Amino acid sequence: FLRANAAKRQDLLVELLAFGVYDQVGQRARSRAGLAAQQRQLAQDNLAELADATEDAETRAAARLADLTSLETAVHRAVAELGQLQDQAGAAARLATEVRQETDTLAGIRTPAKVPGLAQRIADAQELVIRREQARRDAESAEEAAQLARRTLPDLGQTQAFSRAYADHVSLSAELAEKEESLARQREELESGDAELRETERALEHAHEAHSISERSHVAAAMANHLRVGETCPVCLRRVASLPDHPVPVDLAEAAKAVATVAAELKRRQTALTSVQRTVDRTAAEKASLERRLEENAVTLAGAPGESDVERDLQAIAAAEDALREASAELRTRRRDLESAGKAREALRADEDKAWASFRAARDEVVALGVPAIEDRDLAAAWERLTAWTKQQASERSSRQPDLDAAAQLLGRRAMDKTNELTRLLSDHGISEGVPPDQAAAAVAEQRANAGSEVREIRQKREKADALGRQVRKWGEEEKVAAELGRLLRATSFERWLLGEALDSLVTEASQTLMELTGNQYQLDRDERNELVVIDFADAGARRRVSTLSGGETFQASLALALALSHQVVGLSAGRRDLNSIFLDEGFGTLDADTLETVAATLEQLAAGSERMVGVVTHVPALAERVPVRFVVSRNGGTSVIRKERS
Repeated sequence: FLRANAAKRQDLLVELLAFGVYDQVGQRARSRAGLAAQQRQLAQDNLAELADATEDAETRAAARLADLTSLETAVHRAVAELGQLQDQAGAAARLATEVRQETDTLAGIRTPAKVPGLAQRIADAQELVIRREQARRDAESAEEAAQLARRTLPDLGQTQAFSRAYADHVSLSAELAEKEESLARQREELESGDAELRETERALEHAHEAHSISERSHVAAAMANHLRVGETCPVCLRRVASLPDHPVPVDLAEAAKAVATVAAELKRRQTALTSVQRTVDRTAAEKASLERRLEENAVTLAGAPGESDVERDLQAIAAAEDALREASAELRTRRRDLESAGKAREALRADEDKAWASFRAARDEVVALGVPAIEDRDLAAAWERLTAWTKQQASERSSRQPDLDAAAQLLGRRAMDKTNELTRLLSDHGISEGVPPDQAAAAVAEQRANAGSEVREIRQKREKADALGRQVRKWGEEEKVAAELGRLLRATSFERWLLGEALDSLVTEASQTLMELTGNQYQLDRDERNELVVIDFADAGARRRVSTLSGGETFQASLALALALSHQVVGLSAGRRDLNSIFLDEGFGTLDADTLETVAATLEQLAAGSERMVGVVTHVPALAERVPVRFVVSRNGGTSVIRKERS
């Protein structure tokens, strides 16, 4: 930017400061001028269509509106009077017609021919129902009395239990006596059998003893036959001195037979005795059971009446229950009779309902005429009261009919006269004579509304014409201003002037910074061709081209311009540009220590006083140490290493 020619610098400023927007503004202005011309012409065309909306036309329309307003008041009054007369005439005619119709209605009500006979049948059926209802109540009372009489007697089950207990006592007592006699005989038989058994046991013992003796005799004789004198005796183990002499023993078989015979008899007697014992035990158990049953029977009869009282109670209970059954049967009969009478009465219900419905329908026809309430339950009496009242009312209305007809005719003629008067009034004000009277007010209101609409329409047109005139002037002025702005922004002189002003502002601020950086030696300026020059106060204020600056001086001048542009870019570009970052690549090695201090301080202030980020690429350690965040690049063999540091 510092060393570029004027044209290149101008292009850079246009890009940096977004000055291209003014060319867009010029195009929009010229487009706006064309649109304003169209709108102006459209407004003029619409204004030409409202040429008939004059003050004179508004005056004539207002006069017509005032005339119809007065007519509307008169018509409303006439319509109200006519309506009143028509209401009166209509009411009189309706009254005459209503009275005539009421007379006809009243005269048409007659008692139906079937009503008297039906009423008599209903009365007879109702009387039968009443009599049979009483008979049913009498039967119910008789049944209640029979039930009460039965309830005063003892419980049938308990009484029958007492009767059975008395009968059981007699039979159990007789059976117990029989068991006792049988048990005594059985015990005697048991004792006799026991004595015979003991006698048989003793006989068996004697037979066994005889058998044993016979066996020993036979053994001794047998052994004696084998003894030898001088040998040892196998029984006493002594030497036999001489042979013993034994008599011939009794037959051993007979002795064994006698034992078997007695043993068989003993077994028979034991079996017989066991059978008798079982019979005794069974009879004793049966006797004990009878005794327990008698004890239970005694408990049952402990609080019982006497046997004769029990039998008397059973007879009384049977008689009471017979009476109750007869009363219940009688009640059922009376209920059937009542049901039959009720059915006969109900059979007449449909005819009665129809007759009452006919009566109510006839009464309803004259309810509006003030028929009195008829509370009679008797059908014939109700019809008699109704027909008597209708006959009297029909006679009274017939006497009023002539006067009612005359009044209705008079009011009708008056209403016709008022109708003709209203028709003439409408015709006088130009409203068709064919308008019905009931629509007269609406017709006048419609005409008045039309006149009002015409007045409003004329006024609206005049207001619209005034507004269109204002629009014609407004669009003409807008067309003129937009066309002039488009013309001015199309000229290249405006851009040169705008860039010159921006460059002057930048150079002014950059000069102040450069003076600080160079110790008040250099100042920037521009010549008439927008070329940048430097004023050297060390050379008596000589002006020379910036290309003559050394490398360090060029860096200082460039830095001063960059700082000025960073500070002013938002304002100069109307907010369309913003420089948030500044990067400085080298150029610090040519600065002396004082200038380097000034540059570093300036950059620190720039970073601290705004949201800008300032990045510095440098090999100058003194400057690097002042940067708060550093990325140090160092060589390590064939690679590079980046290290982040903070001050």
